[in-house]
Order: sequence, then structure tokens, then C-alpha cells
Amino acid sequence: WGRSMIFSICQRLKRACCGLTRPADFLQILGSIRAILRPLLRRKQITLDVTADSLPMLMLDADKVRHILNNLLSNAVKFSHEGCITIRLKQQSCTRQEVQLRLEIEDSGPGIRSEDQRRIFELFEQGDNSSSRKFGGTGLGLPLVRHLVDLMGGQVGVKSDPGHGS
Repeated sequence: WGRSMIFSICQRLKRACCGLTRPADFLQILGSIRAILRPLLRRKQITLDVTADSLPMLMLDADKVRHILNNLLSNAVKFSHEGCITIRLKQQSCTRQEVQLRLEIEDSGPGIRSEDQRRIFELFEQGDNSSSRKFGGTGLGLPLVRHLVDLMGGQVGVKSDPGHGS
């Protein structure tokens, strides 16, 4: 039941992702997620540093981008107990038809073992067996992020070392 439900959600997202683009400010979307997370950041004494290239208005599906950013940043906050989360947004290329962006989110969490990094973007998987007990979660957020990023022609991945964040 669970996998078919997720497949159904992904199919709906795929249909919804087509043709719903409109001019939007990527940095404004990022700012709205930052505002939502601000109380939790303060409570956990985590600073959020943002370095971003100046971007033009982009034709994008703001709801999908908001979902992706919220998931990635929420995970960074969830797994960081203190320290800093760094967001870097760089414009890689720009043509009349396409803008390629690179978004990096670096946290100060416990890190992810290399053998677990392959699984975190799979349905119902988490970094290790103790993660769901310790941090909560269903293993759905990152697979949905991967699916949305794929639909937009992008890629998502992780680089991490245990004890040094992700």
C-alpha cells in the first residue's frame, strides 16, 4: 500500500509539474523558508549563512521549489544540534531558455556513512536504522525531493563524512 500510494503522489506531482511555471524570485522563496525555520534555528542555536548570486526573475514552479527547499533545509536543521548551516546558491549558466543553478546546503550534523548515502533518496529509507527512532521521519522527504528535482531536469545528491556534517 505505501509504495503504491507514493507512486500515485509522484504521478500527481509529475502531472502538476508540467506547465505551472510563472515568474518567481528564487531568493524570496528561500527567504520564506528561512522565516519559517527561524524559531527552531534560535532554539537550537544554529546560525544560517546564505551566500547567493544575484538572480533574475525565473520562470519556475514556486510551489515545487518551496517544497524542495523546505525539505532540504528542514533536514539540515533536524540533524544539526548547534553550529551553522550554510546555503550557497550559484548561477552556473544562463541562456534565453534556461538558467542552471547550483544549490548547496551544508549542515553541522553527525554526517552520513558512505554506505548509507546511496539509500537516503530511496522510498522509506533513512541514513541508518537508528535515525527514525532518534530523529523521526518516514523516509519520504528526500525521495520526493529527488523526484521533483528530476522532473525539473536537475540532480540531487549528498556528500558527507561521519562526524563532519553533510
